[in-house]
Amino acid sequence: MVELRALGGAWDREPAVPNAVATRGLPYVLLGVAGGPVSQEQRLKESVSTLLDGMETWQGDRRMVNNLAADEAADAAAIYGQERYERLAAVKKTYDPANMFRINHNVAPAA
Repeated sequence: MVELRALGGAWDREPAVPNAVATRGLPYVLLGVAGGPVSQEQRLKESVSTLLDGMETWQGDRRMVNNLAADEAADAAAIYGQERYERLAAVKKTYDPANMFRINHNVAPAA
């Protein structure tokens, strides 16, 4: 499955209260998903990689967090951008200082 989602409009405007949406200012996001039996996992991953590699010319430096697999989300600061990441880390320090919620795109509590 391939989805090319047009952004812009209200999605593109920063809200009055800042949030963690990292795709503001991007015109599109692309999602590639391959499904099948576990025995075909490597081939399926390669098919999505081929799609994304072919679109690399137009790739931005930010990602739609909801569309990331765990192995794609290792660098949360790069995913969110430095300003959003620092704001999220400060919130995490207040509400989750033990880093209980840390799966996938972890934001470590601010020091």
